[in-house]
Amino acid sequence: MEQNALTVIVPIKDTEVEVEALTAILTEIGNNIEENQYVRFRDTPSTHFARWVILKDRGLGTDPKQPRLLFTSNYDGTFENYMKELVEKIGSGMESIWSKCVDYDPSTAKDPTLFGEFIQQHSVKANTFYVGIPGATVENILNGMETRTTIDRILDGLDRQEAKTWLDQLSKLLPRTTPTSSGTKWSPGEKIDRQPQLSLRARAIEWLVGVRPGKKNRHPVALKPDLIKQLAQIEDKSVLVQNQMTIVSPIRPQWFQRALLKWVLGEAQKRPQTKPGTLNGIATIHFARWVIIDNGENLLFESNYDGSWENYIDDFVDLASTGMNSIWGSAINFPTGGCRDIEGFKQIIRYYQVPTQVFYSAYPDLTVKNILNDLELSRAVTRFLTGAYNL
Repeated sequence: MEQNALTVIVPIKDTEVEVEALTAILTEIGNNIEENQYVRFRDTPSTHFARWVILKDRGLGTDPKQPRLLFTSNYDGTFENYMKELVEKIGSGMESIWSKCVDYDPSTAKDPTLFGEFIQQHSVKANTFYVGIPGATVENILNGMETRTTIDRILDGLDRQEAKTWLDQLSKLLPRTTPTSSGTKWSPGEKIDRQPQLSLRARAIEWLVGVRPGKKNRHPVALKPDLIKQLAQIEDKSVLVQNQMTIVSPIRPQWFQRALLKWVLGEAQKRPQTKPGTLNGIATIHFARWVIIDNGENLLFESNYDGSWENYIDDFVDLASTGMNSIWGSAINFPTGGCRDIEGFKQIIRYYQVPTQVFYSAYPDLTVKNILNDLELSRAVTRFLTGAYNL
């Protein structure tokens, strides 16, 4: 089944009271994602990840005074079925949220057709959408996890020789790991100290966006300590193995910069995924998207990933620096030396990153690697049982 990305941006009613009320609701949901009184995404079996973010001060298009509500999700199946699922499972709770937004009529979230029309009216299509494990539904992933935990319980009840015999038979059904061309295997967080050899096209793109490797940064930014503290608290407040990132960066106004960015994202979308679970060798990303919003004024980046913020950014620099320069090089204040100026790159990411009020994951304790292993183990168990019992 196909996984899809939904990106919705709606202006919030232009009163401070509405913004404060909405912030309070979202904060309550975010602090108790499983048992809050409004919305429990666990009741929507098609939702992989979802988030709500209040956009203020930046990423506001031509009207910087009006805050907006960003809602994104990664889901299985068709848009129509997903709208029906949201309405039937969490429609009443969503009413409290969407009623704070412009163009929303009362009870819309209780009617699949009306709600679908409202969401479509304010949706933006992703220019580039990355899926870590194509075809894996929420049900597949949760079933894989349950298979592994069941096997663990079975093995705990066997003596050592019985467990070894069982595992030996299963291991024969698992695929063998194919080494890389260098004979080594990269693991998430591992540093790769090398400067990539760029193609002529990649060098041309870097030159066009103003990246000059090795040059001193001409565009330092002043970070707000309160914002940095808030972002760090959101990222570190739980014991989840997963994390999230939402960035809204202004695109330089020159027409060719915006045209080049749109072309780069389009080419990235066409590029085939050579190996499940990796984006340019980065093996920690579940879903990611780049979306040009506000009639070309801003670039929205959203990612659901494993591990810490620091390791995630380091992995991007080590393994995908050319792509990062090609995409974010069109952003205002991007470091002159590109993302290889690691401190300048981290500063600009933090500068344009926005706090996420609500972040939901259907499988918060699983990394990309966990999921791949569980799915393969589940397939092996199916083959084992089919052969052993002629199912």
